[in-house]
Amino acid sequence: MTSQPVNRGGRPPVGPTISSAYPQSLLDQIHAAAGGEGVARAVWLRRAAERAIPHVAYDRGDTIAPATAELGGWLDAAREWALDVDAPQEEREFRAAAYGECVTVVGDALRQALAALPLTETRDAYAQAEAADPTETPELGLLWGRASGTEMAAGILHGLVQALPVDALRVRERASLDDPQMDLEA
Repeated sequence: MTSQPVNRGGRPPVGPTISSAYPQSLLDQIHAAAGGEGVARAVWLRRAAERAIPHVAYDRGDTIAPATAELGGWLDAAREWALDVDAPQEEREFRAAAYGECVTVVGDALRQALAALPLTETRDAYAQAEAADPTETPELGLLWGRASGTEMAAGILHGLVQALPVDALRVRERASLDDPQMDLEA
């Protein structure tokens, strides 16, 4: 029976070690990106490699769909909690206020993130570089990638804002009724 070597501290094993040489400018960008995310360079490089794998091998639905389903489930549960017919009216009103505040805070945070995206800056940087030298170069491709990626991020954030419920006022109105399950249209 062979025994495994004992790790007496240090980094946990992740896989085989590889060595790569990078131009200094790219290495500086990697260090800055890793620092910006608060992770080690090796972690950042592993994540970058995982993102670069074709979508067939890396199914984004494995990360996005469950997260949005969890958000929707949580909001549905909070809405039902606010409209619990067995809870006292005053308690329902407090719960409805919490539900409305949650939706508002999440929406505000998403809108702030959307507003913070450097859409104009990345578009302008690409347009200026292309105007100066329309030859396809790695630098021009990187600028295009940044501009396109920023636009994609804006689309995702906008989609999340649009997916938030807009029923906070209606939930508050229902919560104040003797029977919160009663149809307000009648």
